[in-house]
Amino acid sequence: MVGWCRRTFLYMLATLPPENKAILSIISNYNSAFASKWSFPRRLFFDIRSSTPKIFRAITGILMQYRISCMAIGGIGAYLLVFDKQRILSVLFRKDMQWIVYIVTIGLLLLKVGAFSQAMEGFPSIFHEMYSFLFIIIILNLAANPNSILTLDYSWMTYLGKVSYELYMYHPIIRILSLELTEHLFKREISGWQMNLMLYSSTLLSTILISTLSYEFFEKKFLRLKNKFTS
Repeated sequence: MVGWCRRTFLYMLATLPPENKAILSIISNYNSAFASKWSFPRRLFFDIRSSTPKIFRAITGILMQYRISCMAIGGIGAYLLVFDKQRILSVLFRKDMQWIVYIVTIGLLLLKVGAFSQAMEGFPSIFHEMYSFLFIIIILNLAANPNSILTLDYSWMTYLGKVSYELYMYHPIIRILSLELTEHLFKREISGWQMNLMLYSSTLLSTILISTLSYEFFEKKFLRLKNKFTS
């Protein structure tokens, strides 16, 4: 049990970015303490008590990096839909509720509420969770509300939904390649909005193109193979 705890703890530390590894200074001297069932928790407790700011920053870093709470909010939305919780969905599907959510979301985005600032670095915030709550209401209405004030029921949007996994998988690689290509072609001749326009437009178009090719000539073959064995 102690060995499992040690491996798990060290793995979590290894996944942290360098600026969030302050906690390493607390446990670096305690490798030998893992051999004892009681010595490590007792010594770690006293060191944590005397190093609260470091622990606070480390835990905050983990929470801010992985955003498990945001995924949990999405899971709550899925639960409401799958288990047909009409008492709650009927409220979320109301047109006045939709207007309020859209107006509030657009207003927060335009005002850049929750945008990162150096003054807030190292402190927990609920801005991601706030946006997640608004977004899940929007997603529920778009996906399951026949009276949604906004619809995405277009053939090209449906097709992008089919290739969404490819979009997810390829976009980080293509974004890096697009950045390198843009910098190579234009050097420092463009910057600001021109650089952003070139970078993001090339990334978007290239990602859609490569995702489409991957879906049509690669994934579809496996889908047909799956249907062959499952039918």
